[in-house]
Amino acid sequence: MKNFFLILILLLPVLVFAKVIQADIFNQSPSAGDTVLVKFSDRTLEIASAFFDGKPISFFSYKTFPTVVLGVAVTKLAGRYLLRVDFKNGQSFNSIINVKNRKVVKIVLGEPKESEIKLSELGDKVQEKKLDLDTIFKIKTPNIFFKNNFGLPLMRNRVMATPFGAIYKTGSSEIRHLGTDFAASIGAFVGAINDGVIRKAYFDNIYGNSVIIDHGEGIYSYYIHMNEIKIKEGALVKKGTVIGTVGQTGYATGPHLHLSVKVNGVAVDPVNFVAAFR
Repeated sequence: MKNFFLILILLLPVLVFAKVIQADIFNQSPSAGDTVLVKFSDRTLEIASAFFDGKPISFFSYKTFPTVVLGVAVTKLAGRYLLRVDFKNGQSFNSIINVKNRKVVKIVLGEPKESEIKLSELGDKVQEKKLDLDTIFKIKTPNIFFKNNFGLPLMRNRVMATPFGAIYKTGSSEIRHLGTDFAASIGAFVGAINDGVIRKAYFDNIYGNSVIIDHGEGIYSYYIHMNEIKIKEGALVKKGTVIGTVGQTGYATGPHLHLSVKVNGVAVDPVNFVAAFR
């Protein structure tokens, strides 16, 4: 009997250590291009590292809960992929993320009458711009600037002109639309989708008047084709701060706001991303 109690006492720390980790997973079966958010119930846990399909992903405290977020690339093949989170106390959390194919809409892209860029040149020009922008989006500021949920950038956000992931056909080539277009009148106010730092505010001959906000830990929002920019680089902004107005600048065939969201350099569906943080 004494030996039994001795064994029980020796095993007690192991039994406590092996406590099951509880987590709330948003979007465990995402489509390619979606966001997955995992919030752990135990506030005392400290995350040491997190990986999806073997690649590191962001983690931070969100509303006081240990949280990890990942963006599933729109080109990710359907299948089962491992999400692994390691904690500083030696425990680990593993979950299978079931990625599904994304439904793709194909759209024939027109050519703005006053554009200095020809439709036949657009694909190459977009690729050049992507390389430049990726150098910004791959920078991970080691803290988050936001404390609460994300929102959409317009007062009236429900008129979607072009969905995320659509394919624009430009003659013999195709361009993936890695953002969501919201139809709105020229001059409508554009608000920051959450707190952050303005990393870039500039004019571009393809994307027009553009603003990039760094929300921390590899999360960025990108607003383009605006009529005016009403913010300066380096400024701290709060959710809803007016950063510009809706326009038709750059390569745009009509007035709208294009919003892109990047998570660790991966473009994700902005509407789905906002839903993940609610």
